[in-house]
Amino acid sequence: MLQYPNDEPKYSQQRAPQKTRGPRTLRSLQLSDLEPIDVLEPEDTLDAHSSSQSIPKRHADTGVYDRAVKWKAQKDKEREKKREEYMSAETAECSFAPTIGATPKTVIVKSADVVNRLFNGSQERRRQAYERIEAETEAEFESSHPFNPTLITDNSTVAPRYAQTQDTRSPMPSDLECTFEPGLVSKQMRGDTLDLYLAEPVHERLSRIRPKSAVIDSELSVTRSKSRPRSAAADRAFDAFITRQRQATQRQTAKIKALDRRLHQYSFEPETNVHSQAITPKSSQAERAKGNLERRHQRMERAQRTPVENTAPRINARSRRMRAKTAEELCYGDQERAQLARERARVVQERKQLDGVTFKPILQSQRPAGDHVSIIERTQCDVRRRERRLKKARAAELEKELENCSFRPKTIECPQFISRIASGTRGPGR
Repeated sequence: MLQYPNDEPKYSQQRAPQKTRGPRTLRSLQLSDLEPIDVLEPEDTLDAHSSSQSIPKRHADTGVYDRAVKWKAQKDKEREKKREEYMSAETAECSFAPTIGATPKTVIVKSADVVNRLFNGSQERRRQAYERIEAETEAEFESSHPFNPTLITDNSTVAPRYAQTQDTRSPMPSDLECTFEPGLVSKQMRGDTLDLYLAEPVHERLSRIRPKSAVIDSELSVTRSKSRPRSAAADRAFDAFITRQRQATQRQTAKIKALDRRLHQYSFEPETNVHSQAITPKSSQAERAKGNLERRHQRMERAQRTPVENTAPRINARSRRMRAKTAEELCYGDQERAQLARERARVVQERKQLDGVTFKPILQSQRPAGDHVSIIERTQCDVRRRERRLKKARAAELEKELENCSFRPKTIECPQFISRIASGTRGPGR
């Protein structure tokens, strides 16, 4: 701590010892109990406006920071000493002295703060719980799926399938001697034929239906194998099968036609009511949808052709017998009906609320002929009568309480302004 020469020292060098009673606590320590701070002599002080060359030679090797550090260390030592004295004074009368074992070397001392240590611990427990659940799930999956294929980890020893060429042709027998080697001549188109072929557009040439060639059915439906020819017996068997299928189809068609003719030769037509005719499907769904669409278009056309002023509303016989409404009814009739409906609803609601009420007071329509006092005067008379009755009751109760009471103190009446204040504070009727 720096102090300029012109300043007065804050504490004197010596303090008279004060008498204390018993051990001192930390709260009982006063500022005066602290050790005074060493005050620098005038020759040791620093001038704030002077340069570093003005420092004495004996302090040239000691800076302000070093002296501050020494002063702080001294104050910490004194504070620790006072704390130990306080603790020894507090434990002087305490006979309980538990034995505290030293921390074993195997225990890792966690020097981190409490928040981070507890948070990291909870995070670690949560991570361990997740790992345990994942391990249990994996074990359950492996127990329910016993298939355990062997995987090849070294890809250098595995040849990809797409890199291998597969020969689908049947191998030729090596023990046979095939000396037949036919010479194949490619078919070449002449120039005029090629020009005629290419003159036609490709989409027309490919979309044209070719004429049916005079071949047997077996050639149309059966693809012949290129490896070996089929036998003539197999072709004949297939042709016979096609013939039998065609004959069966013809017989089925003839049977359907005969049944249709037999059904149409009867002239009986059953009679159905209107409802049955409505629900009986007479046509397909597409035909019905088409008919509905046509009828809708016809209605729309008729509505467009019919002018609005020619439309005549339909009036039933009951409405024709009713009289016409007047101008007042046309203007206020709806409002009056709504008001009447609300009034009826209110009356019905009141009747429902008064269903469980049995008390029905009788109200007098006229007051007595001889009574000319207004209701306010009668109410005031009733209030005064009730106050007189209560006053008599209080006096009787007080007299009854004072019968056996021998102590009768003399009281002095309080001033009137205090009585007025008290009566105003209590309020009327209290």
